[in-house]
Amino acid sequence: MNIINSIIKLETMDSKEHTMHKLTFLSLFHVSAFASTKTGTHVSFSMGIGPAEIEWSFRLWLTRTR
Repeated sequence: MNIINSIIKLETMDSKEHTMHKLTFLSLFHVSAFASTKTGTHVSFSMGIGPAEIEWSFRLWLTRTR
């Protein structure tokens, strides 16, 4: 199991308003997806190499202001 975690690792965060899944390859490359329903709907996708990351976000604001 330790060898597999050094090659590929899946991290998950689930709460009432947020969900995130991150898949890391060889401790260097990663892709992730994040969804939030707090004050609207937010969906983000990201990919990165080492400490650098590129993120694409989609937001749908469905909250009332009054």
